[in-house]
Amino acid sequence: TYTKGLVSQIRPAYEWGAGSTKHVADVIQTQTPIRLGNSGGPLISDDGKLVGVNSFKTTGGEALNFAVAVNEVEKFLAAAADG
Repeated sequence: TYTKGLVSQIRPAYEWGAGSTKHVADVIQTQTPIRLGNSGGPLISDDGKLVGVNSFKTTGGEALNFAVAVNEVEKFLAAAADG
């Protein structure tokens, strides 16, 4: 199953966290709902290219949804491969 949505905004160096864990990364704000169990799935463009990984949502009033941008995923994988 996949859900079609719109990109609302690209947010470079966006900061978020839970408790004492903090993160900073380029993220894509979308109107596609993220629910428990579907985070970690791909955010794909209309032409089938991976543009991000659906990752988290805010729990405040607007319930904003975010995907970590593919460039951040590539950096993470390169660093993991380097050990």
